[in-house]
Amino acid sequence: MQSRIRGLILMAISNKFGPMVLTTGNKSEMSVGYATLYGDMCGGYNVLKDLYKLQVFALSRWRNQAKPKGALGPAGRVMPENVITRPPTAELRENQKDEDSLPPYTILDPILECLVEGEMSFEEVVARFRSGDREACGAAFVCRGI
Repeated sequence: MQSRIRGLILMAISNKFGPMVLTTGNKSEMSVGYATLYGDMCGGYNVLKDLYKLQVFALSRWRNQAKPKGALGPAGRVMPENVITRPPTAELRENQKDEDSLPPYTILDPILECLVEGEMSFEEVVARFRSGDREACGAAFVCRGI
């Protein structure tokens, strides 16, 4: 609910004053259909669309330590550490975590990279991750609809 209310408020501000709302869904969420309608899908452009969830965290950590020459915004920490370190959530119900419905991103992102960038088949993905049953289960979860 919180993410949808935030999206509604941001779109109302955008409609009244004109600036475009940027969406916050990343490639991991979009690839498995785990983006919140009127939440992280709410906006006019998705700046994170080509970054997997773990890459978003890495980029956030990097930006907290560095400010590129000529970049706008303040120097120093711009992403609160608790946003980077707390378990990811769609914020649709109390105590919800992404891992309630998805494999951990440490498993999911490499599988998605094989499927999306590598255009690998289900069999190829399962064979690559067969070293652990958990990874194979993650591959099966992602590939169910393929």
